[in-house]
Amino acid sequence: MMARTLRLTKSITYVDGSTTLLTVPAVTDSITQTNPEVKFISTDVTTTEGSVSLGLTTNGEVIIYNRSTVNYIEVGTTATDYPIRIKAGRSAGPFMLNSGKTLYLKANTATCEVDIYAWGD
Repeated sequence: MMARTLRLTKSITYVDGSTTLLTVPAVTDSITQTNPEVKFISTDVTTTEGSVSLGLTTNGEVIIYNRSTVNYIEVGTTATDYPIRIKAGRSAGPFMLNSGKTLYLKANTATCEVDIYAWGD
């Protein structure tokens, strides 16, 4: 199979009412995948720590979307250590998940539905 390219375009605009305070120009990253895999996982995250297997040969880019309208989730790569918080209705990523790492997720007060998009490196 031929290599595939993942293109990620990011931009930021910071506003106060109708006044733009800061604009970061759009940047597009083109990432050529050695292992052209893509996974979509929709799962419920409970208040008890759980791990998510991405099912990729080699981890790559990941985006996590918290579909809850009320609760946040916590994300880490080791059990009981969650340096990332994703508020209700928000997302984290794209970020590169190092090879061999596992995602651990936990909801704060009630189960949250989460969508995870993952691409092989």
